[in-house]
Amino acid sequence: PSSFGPDMIRIFLLAALLSCWATMAAADPVSAIIVGLKTIGVSVAGIGAVGLAAIEFGVYIGLNLLAQAIMGKPKAPGQTIGEMATGEASSQRTILGTFVTGGHLDYHGSHTNAGDTPNAYYTRVISLSDVPGVSLNRVLMGDQWVTLGETADPDYGYPVTEYAFKGRDYCWIKFYDGTQTSADAMLVDRFGADPDQPWTSDAIGTGVAYVIVTARFNPKVWTGGLPPIKFEMTGIKVYDPRKDTTAGGSGAHRWANPATWEISDNLIVLAYNVARGIPVPGGEVYGGRIPAEDLPFSNWVAAMNVCDTLVGEGEDERRQFRGGLEIAFADDEPADVIDALLASCLGQISENGGVFRVRVGEPDVAALAITDADWIITQPQRYDPHPGLQNTSNGVRVAHPSIDALWEVVQTEPLLDAEWEADDGDQRLLSAVRLVACPYHQQARQVGQAMAKDARRWRTHTGFLPPEFQQLEPLDTIEWTSSRWPYSDKLFEVVEITYQPGTLLVAVTLRERDPEDYDIPAVDNGPQAGGVTAPGDRTIPVTAVTGVAVTDAASLQRRPAIRITWDSDLVEDAAALLCEVKVTATDVLVAQKVVDATEGAVIVSSGIIGNTGYSARLQPVLSVPTAWSAWATGTSADVEITDFNRQSAPGEYAPGSYTGAWQDLMQVTLTDTNLATAWEIRAGGDIRQIFWEVDEFNYGTRSGRIRLLRELRKTSGDAFGSAEVMDAEKTAIDGQWRAVVARDDWAGNYNQVRYTLQIDVDTTIVGTAPPPAESNHRDAFLIAKRNN
Repeated sequence: PSSFGPDMIRIFLLAALLSCWATMAAADPVSAIIVGLKTIGVSVAGIGAVGLAAIEFGVYIGLNLLAQAIMGKPKAPGQTIGEMATGEASSQRTILGTFVTGGHLDYHGSHTNAGDTPNAYYTRVISLSDVPGVSLNRVLMGDQWVTLGETADPDYGYPVTEYAFKGRDYCWIKFYDGTQTSADAMLVDRFGADPDQPWTSDAIGTGVAYVIVTARFNPKVWTGGLPPIKFEMTGIKVYDPRKDTTAGGSGAHRWANPATWEISDNLIVLAYNVARGIPVPGGEVYGGRIPAEDLPFSNWVAAMNVCDTLVGEGEDERRQFRGGLEIAFADDEPADVIDALLASCLGQISENGGVFRVRVGEPDVAALAITDADWIITQPQRYDPHPGLQNTSNGVRVAHPSIDALWEVVQTEPLLDAEWEADDGDQRLLSAVRLVACPYHQQARQVGQAMAKDARRWRTHTGFLPPEFQQLEPLDTIEWTSSRWPYSDKLFEVVEITYQPGTLLVAVTLRERDPEDYDIPAVDNGPQAGGVTAPGDRTIPVTAVTGVAVTDAASLQRRPAIRITWDSDLVEDAAALLCEVKVTATDVLVAQKVVDATEGAVIVSSGIIGNTGYSARLQPVLSVPTAWSAWATGTSADVEITDFNRQSAPGEYAPGSYTGAWQDLMQVTLTDTNLATAWEIRAGGDIRQIFWEVDEFNYGTRSGRIRLLRELRKTSGDAFGSAEVMDAEKTAIDGQWRAVVARDDWAGNYNQVRYTLQIDVDTTIVGTAPPPAESNHRDAFLIAKRNN
């Protein structure tokens, strides 16, 4: 037996088919031969001790479900899940059932200016299937399923709502299912004149399903660059013989007319289509081209119905076996694809004279019953109760792509049994299975549990039965009652048959089976979102809001303020914090700041008046989602500035009052009776810069400005001298409110000194769209204060 490897067994089982399939392959290089299919088979030969050993070796290596699942080539279809392919050497592909793909990058480039930004749009063309008729279910960008808007842009398709910013869309997706008859107009318009690779009106992509993904440049939107993108697909339409009235079913499906086919994720329906051959644009076929008469209708339909059987209850109810695959025509052998589909539904396939039968799940109802008297005692018999530890498993763990975990590969919990381990010499013999066509965790658990239990059914008998048992076929179930062993209606499955032409005796190999191995396990939906719990939005709470005073160099209290504190250790990874302050009683926002997260505290004085209740909140600036903290309240310090003359204009300046030139807002005059003392003059308030869209390609800015003027006259009869600007002009630098102060110190021998606070706005662009009706100034003040 040691001279027989797994590949030798598979060739041994299908030797009768090699000649006819070799002819087919030579005539049609796209159609792959199903030589590697793991079947339970029939042969016609003499048999002796060597034959018995060969058959039994096949039982241990390839006939229990677990052994079939872990046997074969190192690479199976679906090993790479959702990665985008590039380059011209990549195979054509399509989707069967429900699966995810990264597609193939066929074309990309930048185009179209936005304002002063050249080539602000970046477009990728990604093919998803080289067979038409697939559907796009969902789009995964980075680690989130995105939502497509309801209204399509005429050029770029449906906007991705998660990447909208300040009311503007920055990402769009357009999908073609492969039935398109003309080139995409946007691609022709933007890239038709490309000097290197023009996208012409001939670039239709006939038969190719593809998406166009367009992103507009904005560093605040694409903080980490464009995220990886995957597409969850419903695969190509397939033929279902149950829906074909002419084949014995009921419905409009016709094998010769693919237009009548429908989508399906039934694993046996998919395997049936691969066995018969999937039409590929251009007239080629991927698959076995097995005639319908070699895939018996009643047998295959029964297996399809088992897959569609509803199991579970309530919200856990599901169709028993469903799934899908992405297949690469040049890389994935049809036999491997069928093996992968069968493994995900506890399926087995047999071959008898070129006819393929399939069974899903638990063994069939017994076809007949035998006793000890039915065995030919003059022929050799063999019984094996145990295959040896090298071919034994007492635990199974299943890996599979999970539709509930962003299509990442997850694992079921290992199915272990202490009694099994004790029986195997206190050793844990864990087998790993990968179900590449099963994206549903509960189904993977069901398959893994059945495989583990089935793998412990070791009793195997090989012997000869009389000619009347030639009606038996592989995968048939029999009941055996025996006083020798002893068995009472014990179920066995026919896993191998060999006919002796001379005597017509039937050499059979039987392996014990038990329907209880296929009980549905308790519900456990397994890992979600990639196997980790997605964190909530990061927040940083305000620990306190307390009243403080702003003091000068002489430690005199000059202005009321509030101090906002937080635990800086909670946001060590934050670049900054956003801070907002409002009047508690009115909810009027009076301050917005960006502060250093590591400081642990910030003092806010702009817009603060004394002995008043204020509320503050914080939000960290991070590369992950963040949220505002709850509002925390406190009262500002009870500080009043002692002044000789104080003027103020609380609240926002009326936007309609701007004149377009410097204008006086408030004024104070110092007289000769007071000029012998030292004076401190302060003027200021909050200013900001406002942005608005003038037209499609231009933006405007309107910036608040503020300045303090001083005018002098020596006697009451003199005119005031020319105004002096006492402090540099203050101009807003961004869209946030900023506190500005202009000041002067005075002591002299003049009759009068007059100070004027002036405001103005600077508009950098004027177009058809007027500036927003918003103020650029608020809470202005002018104070004259004696310093002695």
